[in-house]
Amino acid sequence: MANKLLLQVLIKNKNGIRDGVLKVQDVVSDYFSMGGKNLEVNDRAVLEDFFVKEAPSNVTSMDMAEQVIDVGRNPNTPYSMSNDLKKRNPGLEFNDQMTFGEVEELQQGIGSLPKGVPGEVFDTKNAARDEAATFIKAMRDKNISNTDIAGVRRVPGDEQKATAELVVKQNEMGADTAIKQEFMNESIELKNTKGPRFFKEEFQGFESFGDLMKNKGIVARNGIIDDLDNLGIDDEIVMSIARNANEVAAKNPFTPEAWITAMKQDLELNQINYDMRFWDNYFDQLIDSTRKDPSMFRHGGLV
Repeated sequence: MANKLLLQVLIKNKNGIRDGVLKVQDVVSDYFSMGGKNLEVNDRAVLEDFFVKEAPSNVTSMDMAEQVIDVGRNPNTPYSMSNDLKKRNPGLEFNDQMTFGEVEELQQGIGSLPKGVPGEVFDTKNAARDEAATFIKAMRDKNISNTDIAGVRRVPGDEQKATAELVVKQNEMGADTAIKQEFMNESIELKNTKGPRFFKEEFQGFESFGDLMKNKGIVARNGIIDDLDNLGIDDEIVMSIARNANEVAAKNPFTPEAWITAMKQDLELNQINYDMRFWDNYFDQLIDSTRKDPSMFRHGGLV
């Protein structure tokens, strides 16, 4: 079972982690100050993977975390992030002086790519290593996270470029959860398989523009509720946010920005770090897809 309090603390401190301001120990201290219990093996994995994904790649990370284990409760359990990483990544060697970027490269296989012999005419090993490193640098330049880069590197080589491009589009849209990505992928598939009439005249199979907005809004709000549940947000808070959004939507059934704005306000009020940018973009694109192209010729032909 997920440690809901730990997930909440990580989400709360996400910006500080991304900026390189907060250390692992800072987050853990915050966790204990909020009544958290001792971190178990699975909790440490969640914590460490979150830092590897979110923290700047040039931060020397693992020596920050000496007190992740509550020494007062576990005096005989010394902590080492590198040891934990070794257990979860058999065959790879980590040490407590590595940066997050070096950890990520090792996990992706670049650090383990064989090196060629200098001076060889056909230095295929170094060529492969250089090509992989160049590709990863290009992905980082597009602000692709360490975790997403690792995912791209795991797909077959001839699919990696297309996968990276999809990740860039997901980042631009703000599709940072599996549910948002599912909505985005469905939208892309419709655009690739349906003609203009389906969007501009048939309203994607709904009776009218209003019916489209109303039904897509219901499905989207259910997706947001599932996202908040996955973040470990308290059920009563989630239901309160959902009820308020549904009430606003009932009064403004054809105006998605109304309930989106209401949800943003409730999320801020409850100090929930959930990015609504995707839903803004999703409905902007949905509305744009229904707009008919302007006529090329203002007046008709000869009578």
